[in-house]
Amino acid sequence: MIERSPTPSESRARLDVFGDCEPNPCPYVKGDVNCDHAVDTADIPYFVAALIGGYTGCEISLADMDNSGTQDGLDIQLFISVVLPPP
Repeated sequence: MIERSPTPSESRARLDVFGDCEPNPCPYVKGDVNCDHAVDTADIPYFVAALIGGYTGCEISLADMDNSGTQDGLDIQLFISVVLPPP
């Protein structure tokens, strides 16, 4: 099992090599603002909406990349580094 740090809205999550997660379904991770269990370029419009208004995803706190309690400009670089990691 691979363990990761829990987000504030979850207690503990484990993902095994088969992609099965405990608890099931897997909790969302920071940056997965479109709530599809993947952090990728499809999250960009949802992230922008979380910052400027009109967010329609499942949990707006997923855009709070620095855990400051608000979604703001300070989250942008952290989000970009997750969505577009260096080669």
